[in-house]
Amino acid sequence: MKVSKRKGPLQEKQREKTHTMRKTKRICVRCRFYKSGCDEGDPCQKCNKIEGHARSFREPCYREHLEDTSIIRRCNGREQQEEAEFLGYDWKPGSQLWEMDILWNLPGYGRIPNAQPMRVAFRPYSPRRGSLDTATSVWTTKEGDVCAVEQPAYAIYDTANLVSAFERYFSSLQPAIEAWIFDRIQHDEIATHTYREVFRMRSVHGSRALDLAMRLQCLSVVSQGYGTVWSNNIPGIQEYDYRHLGRSDYEAYDRNSRDRPLPGAITHQMDVAAVKYLRKLEKLFVKELASLIFKPKIKPWYELFLTFYVIFWNLEYINKGAKGYMKAKNGTLIEHQVNNVVNNQVKKWEFAFPVLLYHWRCTLRGYSPFKLARDNPDELRERGHIDAEGFAYVTEIAKIFDRLSPDRFQPPLTGFSATHHSFVSEWITKLFKEAGA
Repeated sequence: MKVSKRKGPLQEKQREKTHTMRKTKRICVRCRFYKSGCDEGDPCQKCNKIEGHARSFREPCYREHLEDTSIIRRCNGREQQEEAEFLGYDWKPGSQLWEMDILWNLPGYGRIPNAQPMRVAFRPYSPRRGSLDTATSVWTTKEGDVCAVEQPAYAIYDTANLVSAFERYFSSLQPAIEAWIFDRIQHDEIATHTYREVFRMRSVHGSRALDLAMRLQCLSVVSQGYGTVWSNNIPGIQEYDYRHLGRSDYEAYDRNSRDRPLPGAITHQMDVAAVKYLRKLEKLFVKELASLIFKPKIKPWYELFLTFYVIFWNLEYINKGAKGYMKAKNGTLIEHQVNNVVNNQVKKWEFAFPVLLYHWRCTLRGYSPFKLARDNPDELRERGHIDAEGFAYVTEIAKIFDRLSPDRFQPPLTGFSATHHSFVSEWITKLFKEAGA
């Protein structure tokens, strides 16, 4: 790839222009690829000049950046927060601090196997915000019945240390959460092969992009789970039989057991801790993704393909969870505030997907590895910049697509295993399609 190199210092006018383009982050993707000067035209002069006769980079002039995308959940609909943040509480005068052990549950699964409880210090507060108070959790079942569970008005006292404690606790549980992911995809042949390669590339080749993508995914799963009060000595904590409350569109409310749910304020605080950790990981991930995509010369297309797969799978997952959460709040007093906030978040994910897909096409620049696996496997093996295991994966996936293409194969639309199937995922099928599958 030809990269522009500056000879000597910039002229004053050019320096001002370059500073403006960098400051506004409006440089187009092609000019960013080739490290060349850009302008504010639509298209820019460089893209306009090569339109129709570019040798490799044939994508249109495009100015949306990876750094502008949102690939995690940042909001909290219950508290009407576009960016989830801790709340202040009116602590009861003279009240003391108590300790509570919490066990975390994964959505549609239950408690994380072999997990030790997480201990937090909490304090009673005076709820004075009417329908916005979080002491009561309310949702609607699939049958349209409104359910409510209430716990005492308790909140974690030291939220400053909660985020770091949350990071340490759930980082230690990542292997168990990854096992949950494998359980979800066990009937999805494409996903099973792909995640095995993700884990191999992360382990053998030390891929930081894949490591961060999996941490984002595992934490996204955690953030859609729920906590259980494990301590037996907390005054006022009630136990509810969720089996008698009916089925819900949101998995965190769909508990097929008896449970002692967390007080609402603590649920919100745990969610904020998760979102803050997600933001931190997202920033690191996007920086690493950009460094791979805009790396000079040969792009690590295989590592990027696996990374995009994980991110697209997760976007589908959190998108489905958000829509289920909105359904579960229909018919409650907070229905409209939840819909407004969560719909805005969904729009941000829908904006992110084409931006990510564009950068995937720019990485490939017409290269079709899965098509090559069918038409000329020797060339893929020798010049595809993948190891033997990677070659075997691409070849096997090409065979699966030939045997079970999305046009001819329709998995069941109901049941646990169909929740995330590669062939019914619009975003994942487009990822494969761009690479010739």
